[in-house]
Amino acid sequence: MEEQLSLLAPATARRQAFETAPQQIAILANQRVRDQVASLIQTLKEMEDKPDAFAGLQTAWVAGDVGWIEREALTPMRQESPRLYETLVVQRNRRWVAQIERLLKGEGSEGRERRIVVVVGVGHLVGPESVPLLLKRRGFTVEGP
Repeated sequence: MEEQLSLLAPATARRQAFETAPQQIAILANQRVRDQVASLIQTLKEMEDKPDAFAGLQTAWVAGDVGWIEREALTPMRQESPRLYETLVVQRNRRWVAQIERLLKGEGSEGRERRIVVVVGVGHLVGPESVPLLLKRRGFTVEGP
């Protein structure tokens, strides 16, 4: 998906990652073993109980069914591994929103509207601590969920 979006962007578009691959690995590796195991068990259970879950997630996303996404993708993580949810979703969203705010208020933007495109996983776009909602709380206009 990132590669497809990158091909569609103008050659002059600035690209920037919120996290590096080593940072993402560290986020997972630095979790308590108990939380890592709970996440693994939840993932394996979902694979067994709901083999079509990813297809369902894609269908919900295309249909704009953010309620389904939150109920089927985020709520189970929040219930099974609240600490992992806080680290993987909420804390990252807060860091990213701070970075997005800096981009939006960046140099040369005085007196004119700045637009940026942010690409994140669907789990970061819904819920009470979602990137769009956190940006709205900071006074930004957000199109989308």
